[in-house]
Amino acid sequence: MKTLFSLSLYLAVLAIPHYLAAQVPIERSLRLNPGNYWVYKGTVAWSCPVASHPDRVCRKEIFWKSEIVEEQTRPNLKAYLVHGSFDDLSWYVPGKQPDHYLWLVYGNRFYTLRADQDMIRRFHDSTDTLLSLIEKEQPTLQFPLQTGQCTQELKPEEPRQRKDLLYCWHFEKQNAGPVKFASSKSQKRSVWSAIYQTMPDEEVLKFASGVGFTSFDYSHHGTAAEAHVQLAHAHLR
Repeated sequence: MKTLFSLSLYLAVLAIPHYLAAQVPIERSLRLNPGNYWVYKGTVAWSCPVASHPDRVCRKEIFWKSEIVEEQTRPNLKAYLVHGSFDDLSWYVPGKQPDHYLWLVYGNRFYTLRADQDMIRRFHDSTDTLLSLIEKEQPTLQFPLQTGQCTQELKPEEPRQRKDLLYCWHFEKQNAGPVKFASSKSQKRSVWSAIYQTMPDEEVLKFASGVGFTSFDYSHHGTAAEAHVQLAHAHLR
């Protein structure tokens, strides 16, 4: 009887829909805490007029760090000042330095915005709700995670006319597999792929709940610009 009950419980857990498993708060799923950082390793490529490169494309191996520096809380919104991001690598050129970003969590949506000095000032202004920064922005992630659907702006400027998944963030698939990096033992986790594809380029951002972003791939189909990095080390608390 006990064995039968255990088997029934196990099957019930397996039957839980994926979207229910995604109800973990976004900030916990992505490990959004000041002091946490992720180091990515991979290759970048850019156009270079160098005679020693017949295809006029230069490549190099790179390490890139993304660190949460500070956190601010507003009603229904959490904001994180981040130094360095995978977004830095899309159009990498020699001498490129990590930029500043705001990662914003509002309700069931996650946004990443490159931050200029005015945005950083607003981040530190406790009277600023920051909502105007994201009202017309498409979130990178939107929970519950569902494949084959574009994430939705809070206040779209105009109705989306396209029937395909071009020019919008969407989830392509979920894979269960080992996630391994230097500071952690390999663990089997669900890894989601968030895709943004246009006619000239494509980016794929993967993340695992409880770890954060695990890889980033960018490819431009015209002028040489590529980045392919994987999580190599993470400091998470």
